[in-house]
Amino acid sequence: MLDVLIIGAGVSGCAAARELSRCKADILVLDKEEDVCCGTSKANSAIVHAGYDPENGTLMAKLNVRGSELMEQLCRAAAVCLPLPKNWILPTTSAAAWWCV
Repeated sequence: MLDVLIIGAGVSGCAAARELSRCKADILVLDKEEDVCCGTSKANSAIVHAGYDPENGTLMAKLNVRGSELMEQLCRAAAVCLPLPKNWILPTTSAAAWWCV
C-alpha cells in the first residue's frame, strides 16, 4: 500500500520524496512531464545564493546563508560535485559595503 503520493517532480517534490524515503515510506511521485524537473525547475539558474544580496539581518539573508550550507551537505550526502566558484563582489556604494566588514 502507498504511504505518500507526491504530485510534481520538480525540485520541491523530489526533495520531499528524498526526505520521506529516509522513513522507509512507500512513495510515488507523479508528474505530467516525461522526466523530473521539466517544469519551472528546469528554468532554475542553479545559483546558490550566499546571502550578501538581501539586507543584513533579514529573514531572506538568513535563509540564503542556511540554504547555501544545506546545499553543501546535500551534495556531499548524494555524492554530487558542487563546484564552488570564486567570485569577487565589489560594492559600488558605501551603503552596499556593509557585508565587506
